[in-house]
Amino acid sequence: FGVSHAPPRAMAALALPLLLLLLLGSPGSAPKSGRNCPGNPPGTCLLVLTVATEVTDGYRRFLRSAHAFNYSVKTLGLGRRWRGGDIARSPGGGQKVRWLRAALEPLRGRGGLVVLFVDSYDVVLAGPPRELLAKFRAAAGAVVFAAERFCWPREELAPLYPPCPPRETLPQPRGNGGFVGYAPALWALVERWRFRDDDDDQLFYTQLYLNRELRLIFGVPELIFGVPSPDEVRIRFEPGGNRVRNELSGSWPVVIHGNGPTKVALNSLGNYVPLGWSPRGCGDCERDLRPLGGTPALPWVLIGVFVAEPTPFLPQFLRRLRGLRYPRERMGLFLHNAVSHAPLLDSLWPRLQRRFSSAHREGEGLGGGAARELGMYGGEGPKGVTLNNPRQVLAPLLARPGHLWSNFWGALSPEGFYARAPDYLEILHGNRRGVWNVPYVSRAYLVGGAALRGPLGEGPVFDHAHLDPDMAFCARAREKGLFLSRCSHFWGFFWEFFGGFFGGFFWDFLGDFWDFGNLGFWGSRGDFWGEFPVFQPCPDVFQFPLFSAQFGQELREEAELRGGWAEHHEVLSWAVPLSSLHLDLVLQGALRELLPPIARRLFPGYAPKVGGACGKGAWLGEWEGLGRKGGACGMGGA
Repeated sequence: FGVSHAPPRAMAALALPLLLLLLLGSPGSAPKSGRNCPGNPPGTCLLVLTVATEVTDGYRRFLRSAHAFNYSVKTLGLGRRWRGGDIARSPGGGQKVRWLRAALEPLRGRGGLVVLFVDSYDVVLAGPPRELLAKFRAAAGAVVFAAERFCWPREELAPLYPPCPPRETLPQPRGNGGFVGYAPALWALVERWRFRDDDDDQLFYTQLYLNRELRLIFGVPELIFGVPSPDEVRIRFEPGGNRVRNELSGSWPVVIHGNGPTKVALNSLGNYVPLGWSPRGCGDCERDLRPLGGTPALPWVLIGVFVAEPTPFLPQFLRRLRGLRYPRERMGLFLHNAVSHAPLLDSLWPRLQRRFSSAHREGEGLGGGAARELGMYGGEGPKGVTLNNPRQVLAPLLARPGHLWSNFWGALSPEGFYARAPDYLEILHGNRRGVWNVPYVSRAYLVGGAALRGPLGEGPVFDHAHLDPDMAFCARAREKGLFLSRCSHFWGFFWEFFGGFFGGFFWDFLGDFWDFGNLGFWGSRGDFWGEFPVFQPCPDVFQFPLFSAQFGQELREEAELRGGWAEHHEVLSWAVPLSSLHLDLVLQGALRELLPPIARRLFPGYAPKVGGACGKGAWLGEWEGLGRKGGACGMGGA
């Protein structure tokens, strides 16, 4: 979707004919007994009825959008058992009709009452009640159905629908995603229901429409309902709330329904509409925050660390993990190592154990998905402490410096894989900061215990035959209606490791310059542009430390691993070209970055050029035997 700052215009002549009118009476013949509602047209009162059996992320979003425009909402079925079948995979939903019938029965005599009936889990209200009522009145019918683009559950009934007015760009309306009408007219519909709870409500309404005795026709007012498609809609930022414009129909929908494959698009729109991100800031991002200072018992946090591939800078990561500022008694650790880091972890594990109140470690015999299942569901913390935050999954923004890779996707392809979202770059570059509902997060995320015990707790979550653990987790969360929130404040970065080298420093210098600059250089990077020790053993020959001791150690280990140096040689009198170790291209970026500024300082007036590089190796204590131009990691440049 795009962004537009253009004001809305009257689009009556360009309206999309996707509204089905059930003429069981006209607004003019409706009784005038209904009381007035503040802010609504005289003689008209609006009530929103919705269905939700449990409080979910989608239900909370629906209520926030309703409260933003001061709608009166009544929820049917909250806390009751759902008996309407698995409507995501098969026909069902008849229980909603029965609940609606029971709710409308005491309202059937209120002729001035307009009732909007919509789902809650996949609906966002995008306009005020006055606008909705005005568009409903313009339809000149007692009941207005919102049509969708597919005929569920019986596609063979689609040819029985009357043809659309001639407009080639518009789809044939079929099915429905909600309706609005006068209470007596809606009661006349639902009182015909004589079926089971697991029968299909969509088929029931379709058969009513196809009944010619009810005189159903198409209407031509501006859309009341809209099914989002990223290619069709644009967002307009207004002081009173963001609005959505359907570019295909030229309409400004008041109710946006995202069903089936359009749910991801609805989630994207929900990041903006009605009170999400705007150029003035993110109005909805800091909701439900609570200060942790003074809390008697902070939430229990179980940290799962999963080393699934050779990982650069693992010791530094574990040191930072030990340095987390959080009470020891409120933290547990689960560590799974699936690659050859066992010697390193053996040496660091005792100190890690002391930092956490509980610690568990698994080795290479356990798969990645199974390890996550064990870590997330096998780790038990103290009882009686819960984190009451509606965001049950929250991921930080992690990006690879200098690249467009990050740990989130803004959209999905039809196959369920990556697709570029229109606002991806704006979010990645920090131009739009907030908390975003996205279809995929990876590498690091917080998961609430209530989500693991609740919607995610039925069957495997991370273990999947065809998906990696992160994709399996996100697919399961989307299936269960759990929002994947991602905070766009920058919290760190990540590496995309392609393997092949023993240590962390010999991977991809240019792609890893951020942490390489903090860990791989001698001293700090600022020392190279200021004061640094330089030794001049003879004219025009300078010696100075360039890389850290750890870098030198890993270079030697890499050379020994690849056969460049034989182990246990007391003194090596010959140098090993880095090209023979396939490290010349890897470290060219380091030399080009560091040596020219130093060379310009030592040789004023000369243009430096980095050439080949070689290394000399020695065991600790053998420096003197190497001569004055070598070292544990000697680098040469011209």
